[in-house]
Formats: sequence, C-alpha cells, structure tokens
Amino acid sequence: MRFDYFDMLSGDPIYLQGVGHLRSPSLHELRPTSGIGYRAYNLYLNFLTWDKEHLLKYDQLMQFRGASKLNKDCFNVFDVATLLTQTREFCRGVLSFFMVEDLVWDEEGRRYLAIPPGESSEAVGEINRENFEEVRQLMLQFNFIGLDKDDAPTSHSTDKAKELWEKTQGFLKKQAEMTPKDNKPEYHLSNIISKMCAIHPSYNLLNIFGLTVFQLYDSFFQLGYMRSADLSEQIFSTHGGEKFKFEDWLKPILKNV
Repeated sequence: MRFDYFDMLSGDPIYLQGVGHLRSPSLHELRPTSGIGYRAYNLYLNFLTWDKEHLLKYDQLMQFRGASKLNKDCFNVFDVATLLTQTREFCRGVLSFFMVEDLVWDEEGRRYLAIPPGESSEAVGEINRENFEEVRQLMLQFNFIGLDKDDAPTSHSTDKAKELWEKTQGFLKKQAEMTPKDNKPEYHLSNIISKMCAIHPSYNLLNIFGLTVFQLYDSFFQLGYMRSADLSEQIFSTHGGEKFKFEDWLKPILKNV
C-alpha cells in the first residue's frame, strides 16, 4: 500500500483505516533541544527497518531478560518487538512519534491502542501483529524511505549528453559502493538542509525547519532533477540534437505514487 503523493506532500497527517493518523515529522521536531535530536530520529528509522534477526540481536546486545527465548519460528517481528517490556516500550515510543494519537499497550489483546491526545480513552485504531508490517512501511514512506526514485531524464538531446550523464552516474555509483549505504554523508539531513539553504531561492536556516522530512527530501530530489534537466537543455542549445523534449522537466521523480 502507498499513500497518495499529494497527501504526503501536503504535510498533513493521513488517516489509515483501523490504525490512526500517520505523519511525517517536521524538522524542528528533530532539533537537539526542542525536539528528540537527530541521533534519536535515526535510531527510530533504523528500528522501523529492522527484521526479526536485527531485533533479536538488539535484545541480546542490551542483555534483556528473556531475550534468548524469543528465537522461535512462531514469533514474527511484532512479537519479538513487544514480548519484552523494554523493547515494547521503545517500540511504542517509535511508533507514537510518527502518529498523531498516543499509543497504549493492551496486554490482553497484545496490541497498541491508538488514543487521541487529550480526549476520552476510546481508541480510534490499533497496531497489532497483523498490520504492523504495513504500518511501519507507510511510516518509512513518510520519511522518504522505500520510495522508487528515478532521477534520469526521459531522453537525451544528443549522444554527448547521454555520455556525460552515464559518466556522472558511473562515478556516483562507484562512490556509493565505497561508502556504506546506510551512512552516505551526502544524504544526511544536515548536508541536505545545508545544500538547500545555500542554493534554494526561498529556503534558509530561519524557515527550512518548518518543512516536514518528506517535504525536504522531495524538494531536494526535485532540485537535483531540475539541475540535470538544465544541463541537458544547455547541451542541446550548444550541440543541438533531435531527442530533446522541453517537457521532460515535468517528469515525476517518484514511481508508482
């Protein structure tokens, strides 16, 4: 399942039937003093991507009592995340951060109940072992993770433009292979924020923290695509060609959204 691109771009929370309202956090919520801090945010994202084996290693590394009993085939990821009190509370904090509602653990039903903040105790939804996988994948989408991106132009004006593009992509691919995928500094939020403030005509360090994480990444990748489209246009204006299409700059960078 995927949320609508327009809805995610709007910055509003989106209601997921039977669960509650999912949201993309704003950048000011990641600040070290007024927010949870960037390190905690990264840890939250890592937790959402962990499979059963990663959770088992985490429980064993933290030396939680009973961790050695969780490695059974009958337990899925949600079970491993919630059977131990310490991991269950951490999981609740992670999931709650990406939701509007507060999550409360229901021991009898072995589920998290989503309760609107400041209102009655009546739950509007729940997260359980059946829907946990879908919920966390949607939360990752809200943080621009797990989305198919296509940064290549639909066409190249000349063979020279195609050659330059392929050389650039070859270099970037080589650099990516030299750097751990999960720790590429060019995609750290700090670098993206800095680059956007330096080159964008409107965003600066005084207003950019009002964006959501999804909005920031979307603007960043759109800006990169527009720069590649400009390069193709410049090459066409210099060398000519038959394949150049002015409307290529309108091509969506996200697939299946």
